[in-house]
Amino acid sequence: MWESIVKKGEKGYRETIRSKSSDELLNELIDENYKLATVNNTKYQQVRRALQATIPTVGFGIIAMILLVIS
Repeated sequence: MWESIVKKGEKGYRETIRSKSSDELLNELIDENYKLATVNNTKYQQVRRALQATIPTVGFGIIAMILLVIS
């Protein structure tokens, strides 16, 4: 998605954007916004799951350390 922008270089990208109509730019902006929303939604679902998985792991680690100290 962003690779095509980088390949054009800043000047080429500016020329491409300036050559488009307002409707084309608005449609591209809407598409890009939707794609970013889906990527971020997936990303933060994964982060949430990772954090939820960390809680029991830390809990078991603490219990294990307590049991080691007691015995």
